[in-house]
Amino acid sequence: MKAKTHSGTKKRVKITATGKFRTAKIGKRHLLQNKSSQAKGRGKYGAATHVANERKMKWGHKVTGLRTPAKKTADGKIEKVARVAPKIKTVAKKVATPKVQKAPKTTAAKKTPAKKAAPKKTGK
Repeated sequence: MKAKTHSGTKKRVKITATGKFRTAKIGKRHLLQNKSSQAKGRGKYGAATHVANERKMKWGHKVTGLRTPAKKTADGKIEKVARVAPKIKTVAKKVATPKVQKAPKTTAAKKTPAKKAAPKKTGK
């Protein structure tokens, strides 16, 4: 007999192109007039589910394989490996060198600002 996809899961959970599961965020059904537009917009696109819930999601969609890294022991049992946080590369800050100010040129004559002409008066 063919395994069928769980009908509730297929309505509520979508699979992304990278194999993650995306579900809708909470707080979008009612009482929206009391919420700010920012609060309403936060739940707009949904969120990727946690890796811990992956087995339930895959069961519902009848998908095989796990995203979590795993290694097998000698007797063939799967032993989960602890997830390691990615290493963040730190970039050394460049020390700003003080700029040398150039001496102003003394040979050039300084220009004085031109005086504005008075507006013409029309006599009547």
